[in-house]
Formats: sequence, C-alpha cells, structure tokens
Amino acid sequence: MANTIGSVSGTSVQALSRDDILSMPVDVAAFYLAVQQTDSLDKQIKDKMLEIQNKQADIAQAREYLAKMKELASNAKDKKDASWPSGMKEWLNAHGVSYNGGTNESDWNVNIEHLNAYIQNSNSSVELDMLSIQSLMNKRNQSLEMASTIMKKSTDSKESILRNI
Repeated sequence: MANTIGSVSGTSVQALSRDDILSMPVDVAAFYLAVQQTDSLDKQIKDKMLEIQNKQADIAQAREYLAKMKELASNAKDKKDASWPSGMKEWLNAHGVSYNGGTNESDWNVNIEHLNAYIQNSNSSVELDMLSIQSLMNKRNQSLEMASTIMKKSTDSKESILRNI
C-alpha cells in the first residue's frame, strides 16, 4: 500500500495500485473506489469554496472602491479634490477593470459604471460557483450512499451465508 490520499470520517484511505484493487473482493474494491471518489469530491468542494472566498474578498474591495469613486465624483462635481487614492488604479488594473484616468465628474461616472459591471459579473460568477458546489455535494452524497449500500449488501450477503451454514 502506498501513501495516504485522504480520509473519510477519520479512517485513512490508502492509494492502492490497480493490481491491489483487482485482487480485492468485488464488494471491498467497489467500496474502496466509492470512498476514494468521495475523497476527490471533498477536495474539489474545498478548492471551490476557497475560490468563492477569494472572489468575495475581491467584491468587498471593489465595493469599497465604488463608494470611494462615488465620493470622488461628488467632490469633482463640487470642485473639490477628486484625485486618485493610492492603490486604486493598481487594483483596477490587476482585476481587469477599465477606467478613465481623469478626475472630473464625467470620468468618475464612467469608472463607477465599469466597477459596477465588474461587481455584477463577479457576483454572477460566485452564484455559478455555488451551483457548482451544490452539484459536487450531490455527487459526494451519491458516492457516500453508494459506499453505504455496498457495505450493507455485502454484510447482508455474508450474514445470509452464515445463517445457511
């Protein structure tokens, strides 16, 4: 048996070779594969949730910049200082949000529109990711149910054989 690839309910699941699996009784091999699939789905779910957390952090930062842009647009309208805060242009560039570089009200309104579009697209992306997690969870539940069914049927068969002896 090779190195550990994960765990389900505290039980270590070992990575087995193809020959190891083929040498197992069918019920044990099927159970092993179902648990291994569940482990893989757990990792996918964890990765997707981390991705969503990162997107939500970006959305929160975008909302802060949006509020600042609205304030700057108001300042520009009132002929007050409407200069770019430090780090805002860099953040917009890093996230692919286009902007007008000026500091007048019209430029800020365009920037606000672009940032609103970014936020809406990011929210849509998070919603799609949530659907993806839901699908992965359904697959995970089916995999666990299959493992449970395999063990139940195997146990029932063995008990039946023992009763008949």
